[in-house]
Amino acid sequence: MVVLNSPDRKNVMLYLDGSLWPSGKLLEKETILMDMDGVACGHVDNEHPEMMKTVKPLPYAREFVEEKHNMGHLFYILTARTYEHAPVTLDWFRKWRFPIDGVIFNKPRGGNYHYFFTGESVRATRFDGVFDTTYEKHNIQAFSEVMTKPDPNRTIELINQLHQNNYVCLMTQRTDNVSVDDTLKSYGCILGQNYDQIIYNMPPGPYWHIDDRIVRATKMGYGELRSTIATIRVFRKSKPTFS
Repeated sequence: MVVLNSPDRKNVMLYLDGSLWPSGKLLEKETILMDMDGVACGHVDNEHPEMMKTVKPLPYAREFVEEKHNMGHLFYILTARTYEHAPVTLDWFRKWRFPIDGVIFNKPRGGNYHYFFTGESVRATRFDGVFDTTYEKHNIQAFSEVMTKPDPNRTIELINQLHQNNYVCLMTQRTDNVSVDDTLKSYGCILGQNYDQIIYNMPPGPYWHIDDRIVRATKMGYGELRSTIATIRVFRKSKPTFS
């Protein structure tokens, strides 16, 4: 179970669209944001870039991407690789003919990702070896009252609370870095003091995150965090069935 300010340090990924300002563009289909190392291919650390060119795709990874892309989903890679690794990374996807729409670099490293969002715009899935569609029940957390419209004061309050014991990465579809930074500063939210990183120019949602590290998603809101039972999609080590 995930709690605010727990000793279990997390990479908090908090969406500003819909919480600090109105939601960005939403599509009818999900935009799938999939990790690369350990999901699309074997795991390669940033410290060993010489292996990035020769690493092999994991079984059924390309078939999964092709099927979802053919269904009309946008497909982006969200990776902790840096912009320095962009040429070899993009060449790798071209070589193995993955039909992706783009790559987003500089995701926080270390796993244990926890996504905070509003509305119905995010779900998160743990990859466990093979792509299939097994469902399991897990304890998750939700606020007793969900946020139904942007609430800057509550959003900044949550950012400050989460930053006490976690690495906080903010995310937005907006592309004007200066305008985003100025808006955050107007609420007293300063890079390095209240949050650690921001990713601009995110593709349109709703989003489906797939990662081999721990992933969770919490809908932003008010009141107490309560443990609830919900059915979470978890990729298990079994024969793949693309349904």
